[in-house]
Amino acid sequence: MKNFKFIAFTFLLFITSSVTACGANREIAWKDGVVIVDGKKHQVDLNLQDVDKEYVVKSKFFISGFQIDSSGVNHSTVAWFNEDYTKASYKRFENFIQSIFEYDNSIYLLESSGLVYKFANDSWELSNIKLQKDSYVIYTKNDIVACQQASLFKSSKNRGNCYSMNNGWSVDVHWYEIQPKICDSKLMAIGTIKNKKVAWRIDIETGKFELIDSVSSESTDPCSITK
Repeated sequence: MKNFKFIAFTFLLFITSSVTACGANREIAWKDGVVIVDGKKHQVDLNLQDVDKEYVVKSKFFISGFQIDSSGVNHSTVAWFNEDYTKASYKRFENFIQSIFEYDNSIYLLESSGLVYKFANDSWELSNIKLQKDSYVIYTKNDIVACQQASLFKSSKNRGNCYSMNNGWSVDVHWYEIQPKICDSKLMAIGTIKNKKVAWRIDIETGKFELIDSVSSESTDPCSITK
């Protein structure tokens, strides 16, 4: 198991996500140990020492974070809930949890190692999908489009890129702080080239891209780039 070191010890105070399930628009929220579904509160004893991210995928609610064992080792962990939101189940992973997403009508989890696990029968099993290390999944409708976060270490060969699993394209995108997004059916990313803030507008089908070099140093939302 990896011994993860926390930069800061943070708690998730309030999360609200809207999903569509069983023909009804459902509101799922998490606040101070309570899962709130359509306004109804469910008390949950969540065994996570640090909460990282929350996901609602195919009407299931997942929370990623960390558990500390009796030896003081930190374990990257995902929690999910039973149907009445009264009990949580857990799975520990060797590496950081990057993304939980729906693809081809199934639920998957991506580790920072690039390994992808499939959620089936209320458990996680290793799938045959393999993505690049330190990637985040951005788009999953007809393909898996992911972006690999650039390394801060100058000795690393990883300078960041975005790529398609099925269509085979890859574009060097030097991003670190601001995660790329899908904006008006295009993949938008903000990063730097030679210490200058720039943006990439990428066609998710072909990988053809436009480099935009007139980006404000204050820009933090890829979808705000309109040029």
